[in-house]
Amino acid sequence: MSWLECVHSNVFLKRLFPAGAPSLREAWLHGVTLGEGGTGVGLRFDIRDYPEHPPRKWHVTSNTVQIVLVGHGVERLVITGWGVNNVGALVIRRIPGAIEVEFEGGGCKLAASFATLSVASVTAYHDELRASI
Repeated sequence: MSWLECVHSNVFLKRLFPAGAPSLREAWLHGVTLGEGGTGVGLRFDIRDYPEHPPRKWHVTSNTVQIVLVGHGVERLVITGWGVNNVGALVIRRIPGAIEVEFEGGGCKLAASFATLSVASVTAYHDELRASI
């Protein structure tokens, strides 16, 4: 099962990547937000893959997709370290009774499990660093 099958509200991402879920091996974790009163945990990250046929509304020079996922029903959340360039492997998988998320890279290590995980937003922008590679 791909990571995309583990998240709710995944229709737009499936349309962007019809051949299969984009890779999370070189994800750039920009932020982790904690909702007040246990309303959820947000994970904001860039993925390495860019769709072959992006939406017209995305700027013609965009080269990076940014995704925000929100986990609800937090069962576990452990974050160790935080760096400037948190690029590494993001793993999302279904385990009995929960969705498990793990990230490791750039001096940051994250381990979490949620009752549900949903796509909150998918946007694109022009990353100068990626453009120079």
